[in-house]
Amino acid sequence: MGKAKTKAQRRGRTRKAGPRESNGQPQRPSVSEIRASTVEARMRQHGLTLVQAGDRLAGYEIGRMYLRNLIDLVDVEVCDDYVQTVARFMSLTNPQHPFPKAMDYLAAKGFGGEPSQEQIDRTRKAYAEWVQPLENCESSARMTFHGVVFYDNPAAGNVDRVKHCIAALRRKFR
Repeated sequence: MGKAKTKAQRRGRTRKAGPRESNGQPQRPSVSEIRASTVEARMRQHGLTLVQAGDRLAGYEIGRMYLRNLIDLVDVEVCDDYVQTVARFMSLTNPQHPFPKAMDYLAAKGFGGEPSQEQIDRTRKAYAEWVQPLENCESSARMTFHGVVFYDNPAAGNVDRVKHCIAALRRKFR
């Protein structure tokens, strides 16, 4: 018969079953296992083929629209440029943290310290140039477009609205 466990041996959580690393921690999935499960999920959730789900463009809705042949590659580039310009503008004009208690007043803002006035002016001008063509689109189309490009909302029933906004940007910049 084995010895009874002492009180100290019974303390704590019960150990989870499964394979372990050499240091005793639970084994984590490999990169190939993560990729395979990601591709499988994309196929299931978005109705993509195996080849499409493995493409880097399948990671966001505009890319998936391209993979479904709803838009072309130039439209994807236009949307990516728009998102980068808006993100750059927001990073310069909005505070880093939404709550003052979370702010670190001693840390430099952004990657290169405080932006110069010239950088701010250039960014504001670029932002205004990109937003101007969208003013001709109806507000519901703009909201749908922003939901797709910024929040990865599905464009299923609103493809025409999204394509209308992309066309307005494309006329201006390509």
